[in-house]
Amino acid sequence: GKSSLYKPEEQSDQNLTLTQQEFLNEIAEIHQRRSKLLEEKCKLYNFSQNLSKPQHALLLKAMSYNTPVWTCPVPKVATRFLGRMFAISSNYFREENVSSLGLLNITGALSKSKFFQKYKAKDRAILMKYHRVLFVRHPFDRLISAYLDKMYGLGQWRGTSLDIIKTVRPNPSGYSLACGHDVTFLEFLKYVVMMPDKTNRHWTTVMSFCEPCAVHYDIIGHTETAQDDIPYMSHMISSNVPPMSKDITNIENIKREVQKLFMPRFRPSTECNITFSQGYYRVWDVLKLHSYIDSNANIPPAHQILQNLTRVTLGTELRFRLQMKSFLKIVQDVMERTAVELYHNRTVKEPIDLRKYYFNHIPNLLMAQLRERFKYDFEMFGYT
Repeated sequence: GKSSLYKPEEQSDQNLTLTQQEFLNEIAEIHQRRSKLLEEKCKLYNFSQNLSKPQHALLLKAMSYNTPVWTCPVPKVATRFLGRMFAISSNYFREENVSSLGLLNITGALSKSKFFQKYKAKDRAILMKYHRVLFVRHPFDRLISAYLDKMYGLGQWRGTSLDIIKTVRPNPSGYSLACGHDVTFLEFLKYVVMMPDKTNRHWTTVMSFCEPCAVHYDIIGHTETAQDDIPYMSHMISSNVPPMSKDITNIENIKREVQKLFMPRFRPSTECNITFSQGYYRVWDVLKLHSYIDSNANIPPAHQILQNLTRVTLGTELRFRLQMKSFLKIVQDVMERTAVELYHNRTVKEPIDLRKYYFNHIPNLLMAQLRERFKYDFEMFGYT
C-alpha cells in the first residue's frame, strides 16, 4: 500500500444534500478565485517560490482519520478559535463541546504539530500534497486587534508599549515610562510605520509570516466570511468540526480579558502605581469596545467586586499574588460571571465599527504609509 505520507482520497460527496453541495460548490468558486488572485500577484511581483525562513511558521497538524493539514496560524486572525477547532478535529481531546477546552489544552494539542523545516527534504514534496490552510483578515482590523489586546488592554505594557513610548513620544513622563499603560492608537501606528525592522508577530505582514507565494495555500479563509469558510474547510479536509456558536467564542474572549487582570505575567513593573481598580475599569472599557457589553452597561463599582484589592497596585510583588491566590481566584470568578451576565443582557446587537472609530482621524500621510507597509496583504488577499 501507499505510504501514509501520501494524500488520501477526497471525502465522498454522495451523502450531501443538493443544497449542501450547491453551497460547497459556491464557496469552492470563491476559494478558487482567491487562490487565482494570489497566484497572479505572486507572478506580478516575482515573489520567491521557496520558503526562506528556517523557523517558518508553517505547521503540519495531524487531523482526524489520519489526514494531516498544513496551516500557518496568523496572530490576530482568530488563531485561538482555529487552534481549538484543530484540537478537536484531530481527536486530541474527547470532549465534544468545544467550550470545555481551556487555552492550555489547545496549546498542548498544537504542540503535537510539526514545523515544515523539521521534515527531511526528501519528504517535503510528498507532504506538500496535503491541503494547505490559511486564514487572513483585513490588515487594519488586525492592527486594531493588536492594539486593543496588547497596548490598550493589559497586554505588553512592560515590553512593546514601553518601546513605543520611548520611540514615538517626545519627553514621556516618568509615570508613562514606569507603566507603559497609555500608548495611543496614533502612536502605535506611527511605531508600526517607523520601525519596520522591529516587527512583532501580532502585526507582521501575512506575506512575511506565512509566505503564501511559496506555500500555495489551496484553502484561503477570511475571518470576515468565516461562517462559510470553516464549513467548507471542514469538508475539504475530511474533518467533522463541531459547530461553535458566536456566543461561545465571545464568552471565551470575555473571560480571557478578565483573566489578564489577575495573571502575574500581565502585571506592569513594580515601579508602576496603577491600581487594581484602574485595571478593573480598563478591562470593562476593552469589553465595551469589542461590543461584548453595551457601551452604557451598568458596571459594578470596583470596590463591590474587588473589595480590599482596589488600592493594591497591579505591579505589586509576585509574592503578594501567590499569598492571595485563593482570594484572587474568587474575585476573578465573580468578575467573569458579571461580565458574562452583562454580555447576555446587552441590548445593542450591532458591534461598534472599530475601523471607523480608530481610523477616522488618522492623518492622510500616515494612512498612505500604512497602506504601503501592508501593500501585499491588501493586494494578495483582495482587501481594499
